[in-house]
Amino acid sequence: MHQKTTLSIKTPCSEKFDSFLQTEKGGFCTTCQKEVIDFRDWTDEALANYFKNTAQKTCGLFVEDQLKTYSHTNRQEIQHKKSAFKVGIASFSLLSLLAVGTATAQTTEKPEIVLTPNQQKENPQTEGILVKGVVSDDVAPLPGINVVVKGTNIGTETNFDGEFAFTMPLKKGDVLIVSFIGYKTKEVIVSGAIISVKLSPDETLLLGEVAVAKEFHSKPSFFQRMRNWFRNE
Repeated sequence: MHQKTTLSIKTPCSEKFDSFLQTEKGGFCTTCQKEVIDFRDWTDEALANYFKNTAQKTCGLFVEDQLKTYSHTNRQEIQHKKSAFKVGIASFSLLSLLAVGTATAQTTEKPEIVLTPNQQKENPQTEGILVKGVVSDDVAPLPGINVVVKGTNIGTETNFDGEFAFTMPLKKGDVLIVSFIGYKTKEVIVSGAIISVKLSPDETLLLGEVAVAKEFHSKPSFFQRMRNWFRNE
């Protein structure tokens, strides 16, 4: 069975979240006498699970992109797919080992390739820059900011002082994606070893009571499919 949960705020609240009394989950609105949960740094999975399993009315603070439709899949179905995938991987690995063993027995040892000093200089694997820098806004350095090389899974994040450093060399022309919930994502081209990045707040924040719409869809049984087929004839 598949379930979809759509989150929206039909009537945004005009209260200022920064003026609320701070709580463990967000802030307390003295006007509405309600706790407002700060969802801005929640992952999609955490948001989907929270609203899937709660029936109580919730007031929250969101980034606009978080108000969308989330899909849930039955856990047993996911487990079944994972088991089938693992079996497939094991079979593929066994066939690969057999193929490699056969190919190794039929091939001769390849000669070692030695690069000249000029060729070594031109080899892109020997080039690189250990990039480091600082991320801040108009007020102060920003901790916990994600810094990722575009198109890769190479990344790091800023420390308490807003500083970041890559432990592996990057190349000139690489693009860094600097992002964090509540700020506009920024792309920076690597041109040197030290980079300074300033982020601007993302003003598309929505505060208010969450409207939750849930849809349930189940796969039709064999007999239901047959009945529908005859009806369409």
